[in-house]
Amino acid sequence: MDPWGTNTHKTIENLTSALSTETAKSIIRQIERWVAENSTGRVVCENWYVGITNYPYARASAHHLADGQLKLWKVYDAKSRRIAEAIETYFHDKKMKDKDLKGGSKYDSRYVYVFKKYPTIAD
Repeated sequence: MDPWGTNTHKTIENLTSALSTETAKSIIRQIERWVAENSTGRVVCENWYVGITNYPYARASAHHLADGQLKLWKVYDAKSRRIAEAIETYFHDKKMKDKDLKGGSKYDSRYVYVFKKYPTIAD
């Protein structure tokens, strides 16, 4: 079973050109690999969060978990806000988010980050 699905690009047609860039394709592959390698058993997309920011270190502290630590945090430079937002939308469509709300990104938000929301003892 492919946890990433096959219809994502159809749901975000307005972002197709950004997703077709080599930068976006590479980051998507890297995130999918990172999540698969750091999931216990099968990938449960709802256990992960993907977002964008202009300042990854400040964002990490804003997302710190109850125990004061982020588990399995990783950052990627998407080179532009347009590509970053397309990647974020791609993964939000797969439920890798907290809420149905989006927005608040700044004009220079070019970094895509991912972390495990619900780490296990094995993590």
